[in-house]
Amino acid sequence: MKIGLVNEYFPPFAPGGAEWSNLALAKALAKRHDVFVITPNYGAAASETVDGVHIRRFPSPIKLKAGQLTVPLRYLTGVGFGQRVGRAVRETAVSHQLDILHIQNKYSLPGAWWGSRGMDLPIVQSIRDTSMVCPTGQCLIEYDPTHSQCTQFSYWWRSCLPLYLQRYIRPQNRKRAQFSLLRQQLHLRWQRAILRRVDGVVGVSNGILTVYHNSGIKTGRRTAAIYNIPPEPTQFSAEKLTQIRKKHALSQAPLVLYVGKLSPGKGSQVLADAAKQVADSVTGNVQFVFIGQGDVQSPGPFVRLLGRLPHDDVQALYHLADMVVIPSSTPEAFSRVGLEAMAAAKPLIGTQVGGTPEQIENGRNGLLVPRKDPGALAQAIRTLLQNPALRMQMGAAGLERVKTTFSPAKSISALETFYQQLIQEKAGEYVTGQ
Repeated sequence: MKIGLVNEYFPPFAPGGAEWSNLALAKALAKRHDVFVITPNYGAAASETVDGVHIRRFPSPIKLKAGQLTVPLRYLTGVGFGQRVGRAVRETAVSHQLDILHIQNKYSLPGAWWGSRGMDLPIVQSIRDTSMVCPTGQCLIEYDPTHSQCTQFSYWWRSCLPLYLQRYIRPQNRKRAQFSLLRQQLHLRWQRAILRRVDGVVGVSNGILTVYHNSGIKTGRRTAAIYNIPPEPTQFSAEKLTQIRKKHALSQAPLVLYVGKLSPGKGSQVLADAAKQVADSVTGNVQFVFIGQGDVQSPGPFVRLLGRLPHDDVQALYHLADMVVIPSSTPEAFSRVGLEAMAAAKPLIGTQVGGTPEQIENGRNGLLVPRKDPGALAQAIRTLLQNPALRMQMGAAGLERVKTTFSPAKSISALETFYQQLIQEKAGEYVTGQ
């Protein structure tokens, strides 16, 4: 097959875990198919082939340094971005005779849909987060499951938006943020309208598809849950790990690791509150290491806020950790952090929302706790801190789970079958004139 993957960011421009998941997907597909990545050129080669993946970068007026930087949302929701995506999709589809187009991010959906019109090209949209349910996500923090009016504009304007501005935006910046979010909400309605019309939707977990179903959001004709491609198990020398420990001034005390944005939705403050309970109740020292940007109130010197770090440093820190925590208050679709931790043979602690229960088999490769419950989270952390043998056992089970349940071969096989079904159905429509 000739497969087009549309990405708003693609390494070396990688703001989050989704971009590394997209890279892993492209590489895995390229072993058996012709894969063309269509992505903005933020400052790299316009065209190159890496590990068998053909990368086509279309012109972007905004340039970024390689790493975790992002472009303004007003750019991604603007007409100009949609036009650039559409032209790039059409040019690539025509010149390389694509068989299927798989859109990885939501802001690319309108432009890619417009660019592929009239081509009888099956369109697939990935669902990787909850942002097409609610762009500010506050109803997903406050209610489980979602509020019955979560997708209604009036409820969002009256309840979700004010709460978001209060939690995330400084008073002097709220007017500008309100305008930007209103524009984002309008773009969201366009995304949802097109989502109903695509040929197929791939959710990265059953949990995230359930969130969309419960919210009343209609998706394409066919829907499938297909897990992200996990990273290859990594190895670091003892010398390298010692260097990383010294570089970030970490002690030899047990290390509890968090990786992700520091925000209410990610549950970072819940973990910080749990850290205080743990530090007050265990014998000996323990260190809680937070990697990511945002705000969290540190309860003491046992919490280390390292900010954003290079990708290689993060991978090494997994190996230094004794456990990895995913304390999300909103439903995680399918955490890249969880996959990376399991690939490093580390036990997980996560919340019982979204796709996290599909990653963590409670009591086998980690522990599940209720969301927004620092007491329960603290108890789970204490359980693992006090039982090194259990940590080793769960870490080994997680590594085995990555190799079996979440193996690349399984995900690629499921995706190939899904693609073929859509291609055959599209061909049938074309023949019958439907």
